[in-house]
Amino acid sequence: MEKKLKLISITLWSIIAISLSIYLIYVIKNNTGSFKFNQINFGSSSESSKKDYSASLDGVDQIKLDLVSYDVVVYPSDDKELKVIQYSSQEIGEDDKLIISKDGDSLSIKEPNKNFSFSFFNFESFTRKVELYLPKEYVKDLDVNTTSGDIFIDSDITLTSLDSTQVSGDFTSKNINVDDISVISTSGDIEIEDVLTKSYTIKTISGDVNINSISGSGKVGSTSGDIEIEYSDIAEYASLNSVSGDIDIIVPDAISFEFDGNSVSGDIDSDFDLNYKNKNGNKAAIQNGEAPYKKIDASTTSGDINIRK
Repeated sequence: MEKKLKLISITLWSIIAISLSIYLIYVIKNNTGSFKFNQINFGSSSESSKKDYSASLDGVDQIKLDLVSYDVVVYPSDDKELKVIQYSSQEIGEDDKLIISKDGDSLSIKEPNKNFSFSFFNFESFTRKVELYLPKEYVKDLDVNTTSGDIFIDSDITLTSLDSTQVSGDFTSKNINVDDISVISTSGDIEIEDVLTKSYTIKTISGDVNINSISGSGKVGSTSGDIEIEYSDIAEYASLNSVSGDIDIIVPDAISFEFDGNSVSGDIDSDFDLNYKNKNGNKAAIQNGEAPYKKIDASTTSGDINIRK
């Protein structure tokens, strides 16, 4: 009896597999480009739908974006009002439109709360993007939170505070002038062209950090990834940490600083005069210039540290 049930089960699954294969062949031959069956979707698409929004920033000191599955692009704008464009490869229905609301001095932009249907398979590449055109006169706070999406800041932007949080996605920016900046990514690379700031916190768990120019004081870290950073100035201190990855630092010779480096299983090298603290060469210090000194601390568990001019 048990063998019969197994045979019947195998036969039924074989029929289903053959039926799906036949249908897939039909779809491909007829160039339909899309196959849907109980939320199973095969095919490809591009941006096909968009919605435009605008909002006054009178009395607004903070703009908050809270998105789940959208890429975010921020552009500076000469307009007086905030402009938002929502793109999607699927048709944007009324219940898909972004919700823009004001609460006190805070302006919120978020996705509607929806009950999404469960999908076993999804072979279509969906495109979702939000473009934010930020008036140049707005020099206040910007918070961007995404669950699954990239964040890109195009051209020069000046703010009081920038707070970016991502679960899965890369952060890329050009020139940022901001008093305080925090960029946190769980899984993604962080690339910054130039940031002029007083205070910064830049961290990624799984990804590389690449900063071409930075000033101010703060911390940069990566759990699994390399760090490459060039300082234009250091206000008081700079702290760098990588668990599994190399740390490459560039510091102008004109900056007076004290460096302390520690690598558990890696080497420390520099074109500054290094003072090795042990025979293994994985603990070293530098004193460059004259007091008062800026502080630079760098540590890695598994990786090399290189500091150069």
